[in-house]
Amino acid sequence: MIGVAFRWTLLHGGVSVATEVSVPPGQVRIGATLHRRFLWAAAICALVVGVIYLLMVRTALGHRLDNAALLGAHHHVSWSARLHDAFVLRHINAGNFAIVLAIIIGIGILRRRPWLGVTTATATLLAVGATELLKSVVLSRPYLVNTDIVYPVNTFPSGHTATAVACALALVVVSPPAWRGLAAVAAGSYAVVTASYVQSAGWHRASDAIAAAFIAFAFMSLAIAALARARRVRTGRRLAHVPALVLLGAAWVYGALRGADNVAHAVAYLMNNSGVLAPTPVVQNEAYQFSISFTIVIVVSLLIALLLMLENFDLDAPRSGFVAQPAQPGES
Repeated sequence: MIGVAFRWTLLHGGVSVATEVSVPPGQVRIGATLHRRFLWAAAICALVVGVIYLLMVRTALGHRLDNAALLGAHHHVSWSARLHDAFVLRHINAGNFAIVLAIIIGIGILRRRPWLGVTTATATLLAVGATELLKSVVLSRPYLVNTDIVYPVNTFPSGHTATAVACALALVVVSPPAWRGLAAVAAGSYAVVTASYVQSAGWHRASDAIAAAFIAFAFMSLAIAALARARRVRTGRRLAHVPALVLLGAAWVYGALRGADNVAHAVAYLMNNSGVLAPTPVVQNEAYQFSISFTIVIVVSLLIALLLMLENFDLDAPRSGFVAQPAQPGES
């Protein structure tokens, strides 16, 4: 229920009435629900990143699968395609990243939700910074199998993927509820392409890209939880984003079917032939195709999850304050 408080003030010798609209209890409950929902999402994503690191970076089988996919990119992607992918990736730099952050903040300001823009941009920056810190300082990649000589340096997680996915998620969050589906498809497509290109160009392993996507989602979830806790949350008309979810679902099915078709034989071969210096070209290609497909599934899953979890809620909605109304003649 809307509570109305009257404040009598003297303005330029006259009397004015101001009203303040308080936050309805229902909106407080909505904010608390979103806060808990996205805190759990951030915690789960952090746990998943840890599991990926233990399985793919600290085990021999994980190394063999990652390295087989990396060899598959080197041997089964044409040189011209790899040059093209690397050219696209080099445009993800500090200057362009700053422009995207400014756009995110600008959208929030244009929507009269400055905290929404600043918070999502900050979460994007923190996701990228945390990814680079983990890769350069915190995490290490031990030498476990012969194929580690292909790419001995630590590449976990991928900074390029974290940048693309975090920017895509931020654009979804900062967009008006009615446009979130369009933002998820448009910006999400670039995130999927980037997560695939870092592998096809031979810059990163599959686990690097997948872990980076979860890191980006974790930081964006924390930003949404903070906004839901500290700022006003409104509901609009019910939006299902059906066209966007259909397109994203089609991409998910494509990735899942394509990945399942390649993974079984590749994993079986790698488990039964642990002593070989390098897997066969067929296994390399299967591992590479599976890695790209599984990456698509993960990134698309995170976009779908964000749309479903946000529902139609409008974050950082303008808060109605005291609105001065001139007193009518004769009023006292």
